[in-house]
Amino acid sequence: SAQEAMSLAEEWGVSPIAIIDTYSRTHIFTHIEWHMTVHTIRCAAAVPPFVWVSEDERNEAYALPSAFLICLK
Repeated sequence: SAQEAMSLAEEWGVSPIAIIDTYSRTHIFTHIEWHMTVHTIRCAAAVPPFVWVSEDERNEAYALPSAFLICLK
């Protein structure tokens, strides 16, 4: 849920401010479907151990699993 996402972001120490978008995606593996709800959260702090990069940096320098790529707009 949105509240669970905000609580988890708070636990991670990123100081969540607000959810700015929520949407659903489905990824189909060979014989399993993943139904994902994605919450985009505006945060006030960029803390380790996360890697904070721009969209261009993410696209050029980091490989993401296809299940996560479908979550990017």
